[in-house]
Amino acid sequence: MFLEDLSRQLQAVGKGARIGEITLNHLLYADDLVLIAENAKDLQLFIDTMHSGCGINKMEINPAKFFATQCDCPIEIPNANIEYTELYSGAKAKYTCAVGYSASDSFAEIECLEDSRWSLVSFECKACDEPPELANAVTGAGTTTIGSVRHYTCSDGWGMYGSGTVTCQSDTSWSSLDSECFELMNVALKREASISSVFESDYTEAWRAVDGSLDVQHPYCAHTADGDTEPWLLIDLGQTAVILTVKILNRDMCVDRVSNLNIAVGENRE
Repeated sequence: MFLEDLSRQLQAVGKGARIGEITLNHLLYADDLVLIAENAKDLQLFIDTMHSGCGINKMEINPAKFFATQCDCPIEIPNANIEYTELYSGAKAKYTCAVGYSASDSFAEIECLEDSRWSLVSFECKACDEPPELANAVTGAGTTTIGSVRHYTCSDGWGMYGSGTVTCQSDTSWSSLDSECFELMNVALKREASISSVFESDYTEAWRAVDGSLDVQHPYCAHTADGDTEPWLLIDLGQTAVILTVKILNRDMCVDRVSNLNIAVGENRE
């Protein structure tokens, strides 16, 4: 009789696990009662209701048989995903690394124990550290996740030799840095130069193209003559050199005249 009263009190709470159209929050078997809750807060409400009902009916609860079998939500691990559907004793949760992160094992699994604690887990999802520094260069912004690429830019006056990039690999190490910044030199400065024709006397001869002056006003530039249908400028570097860039300063006027240029580097003068 007393257990039936207690059962009605629990049913009146209106909370529990939904099973089809039924809300179930307890089971009775002989003098045993099992509480069923979807979360710790509801379970505490059922316990309080049961405690109150037992007090009214002068009933006692056997502590040796009273225990909860639900775990709290599993702990979060930085940069990891977690999958679980139940929190009861024996339920399992699975950790996997988020995209861009890696661990020594592909996944880790924990189990809800009978004492409502999760089993221990040692699982760490890592990315790369910051990329290595390159002398005389600035490292571009970006992430350190797996697959990310970081770009280097040489400082002013320095040129890049190599790809200028590193990639974060699956083992959380950066790919080999195959690049180097070296100081740029104007290897054409004051070298021997020749031109297909000259517009005006000495002022526009070939040497003006390699005199180092940044004055772009006429007549301080090399200038071919009117009517030259196949103009060219030849500079003999006098040495073997690695050419990264060719920089041309045009006149401050008639800028459209320098267009559709063909630039050849090497021993072949064609």
